[in-house]
Amino acid sequence: MVDVVSLVVAAAALVVAVYSWLTASRAARNDVLAQVRDWGGEVVDMLADARGLCQLRTSGIDPKELVLRRADLSVRASALLDRGRFFFPNWGAVRPHMLALVMLAYELMPRIGDQSADSERLEMAFNYLQSVVLATVRKAVNFSTAPASVKKYEEHLSKIQAQPLPLEMWEMRATRHGSTLAFDDRSLDEIPLRDPKPSA
Repeated sequence: MVDVVSLVVAAAALVVAVYSWLTASRAARNDVLAQVRDWGGEVVDMLADARGLCQLRTSGIDPKELVLRRADLSVRASALLDRGRFFFPNWGAVRPHMLALVMLAYELMPRIGDQSADSERLEMAFNYLQSVVLATVRKAVNFSTAPASVKKYEEHLSKIQAQPLPLEMWEMRATRHGSTLAFDDRSLDEIPLRDPKPSA
């Protein structure tokens, strides 16, 4: 009888320990997920600011002010790119799509205020990029598809794919670092919806 009670107590303790471990693992994953969401929000803010600066360029902002604000945006993009490496590690020296999107923003920024650049098309490029970043961040922070452990979640993050982008954006870049993103003949004029309707 004593052996049976001991066995039941041990089994109950094991169940409690496993449950505690699973709860702690999921809580750690949720903490990282929240940090990814915050980081993604900062990327979206940066892209919105880049769009705004493109609009100011067409309204006659002081050139010195424009240069200072563009430099600030480039520094923010560089910092967000480095901070993103905490969540989106390179696998086999391949830059994850999420970081490639931030790199594309960084490559486009020197064109803001460039006399040879079409400010309206550049603003559309940042708008398009913002929509794609939003969709990609949503994939990254979707609780229903995110693995429960931090390690598996980080692997999941590195494999998230962004939708293809217009080739026009590739051609607009002021600097070129290579990219893992796909570019095709889709139109820059057709900005992806921020809140697409769910498919039937």
